Amino acid sequence: MFLHNENIPWEELNTTIKKRELFSKDLYFELSFEAANFILENNLAKTLKDYTYLMIKPETLILNKTNELIALLKDFDLVYYCIKRISHVQISELWKYAWSAASLIRIITNLQFYPQFDCVLLVLHKKCTQNKNACDFLAEIKGSTPLGAYQPHTIRYKLKSINKFMNYIHTPDDVADLLRELGVFFDWDSLIEIFTAIKNKKIIDYNDLRAELSNKNYEIRETDPSVLLSKLIIDLEKDSQIPPKIIETLKDIKNGKNKLTIELIENLRKVHKLDWACEFVIIITSFMEYSSPYDSLID
Repeated sequence: MFLHNENIPWEELNTTIKKRELFSKDLYFELSFEAANFILENNLAKTLKDYTYLMIKPETLILNKTNELIALLKDFDLVYYCIKRISHVQISELWKYAWSAASLIRIITNLQFYPQFDCVLLVLHKKCTQNKNACDFLAEIKGSTPLGAYQPHTIRYKLKSINKFMNYIHTPDDVADLLRELGVFFDWDSLIEIFTAIKNKKIIDYNDLRAELSNKNYEIRETDPSVLLSKLIIDLEKDSQIPPKIIETLKDIKNGKNKLTIELIENLRKVHKLDWACEFVIIITSFMEYSSPYDSLID
């Protein structure tokens, strides 16, 4: 029961021909589009151009960057928010059409890291007069993952992203992505609630979100990848179960002579009982081997 192409205002959704082909057979896009169409009717495309969403990724909460981030969203009203754990399936589906460019280590790290910690999903309304739709405008000030450094005006630069994986936020590329990704994260009743809030031009005080997040306390004292890797090496040297070759390989990685592989990570987890804690993920994502320059562009 996929959508008929003639029912969808593809050009007004500001998307690509390739994405149109993929999304016309995508269940998440279909459900979200139907919910939006049910509530917004003929005004769907016109209305949604002023709306977007933002995922506050787990590391933002863990590293206590949330208040800094909220302060940078001054050009957006908060319409809806939800604090939730993102499942393995949702993470798989979120980047479903980008995984072909990813390394195995990148995919596994995503699937293991996200379900352990809370994310925050925000639906936002663009209140400034920029001549861009909300998705484009937010993507521009977010700072898309580049091959070089983030630009100084971007959110990721200001929050001092640790690396190209732990970069604090995710946003949709266009209105079609907005619809599909809301469909990935929310069930039918929640979608109806979201699009009703949009139709009614609901605005929530960011202080309500701050108050709810204040109850979520995380403790991580060190975020420098080199320092964390050095500490791990010291701990491993005290463990007689660790083969010397693993320690030497890690020292080479720290000195830039090698990269972390999934085989090494699994050997470490097997002999040293390492879990997918934030500190370990910082090490992995800072020193892992990317399969291509485009691997780091999945954000």
